[in-house]
Amino acid sequence: MGRAERFRGFRDGALSATDAHVDDIVFDESAGFRGTFLTYLRSGKSPTALFCAHDGTAITVVSELLRLGVRVPEEISVIAMPSWAQNSAVGDFPDRR
Repeated sequence: MGRAERFRGFRDGALSATDAHVDDIVFDESAGFRGTFLTYLRSGKSPTALFCAHDGTAITVVSELLRLGVRVPEEISVIAMPSWAQNSAVGDFPDRR
């Protein structure tokens, strides 16, 4: 299953919930996530969770959120569909309590 199918499956499931809203935040991986995400925030939106249809995308997203000072998962959760073994490269997140 590819990224597009994973996203569509997530979106269709989330939209069936009465209190869910789904925005498609698309970014060019060569340009990075930061600029696209900051533009999204400037539009007045504040996500509580981000769904990544690929582990590699999730690693990029989590890394950039942490660089921006966002506490993951306390402020924004990142959900990923397992698609390759390198997700272990991120390691465990420190306990922030």
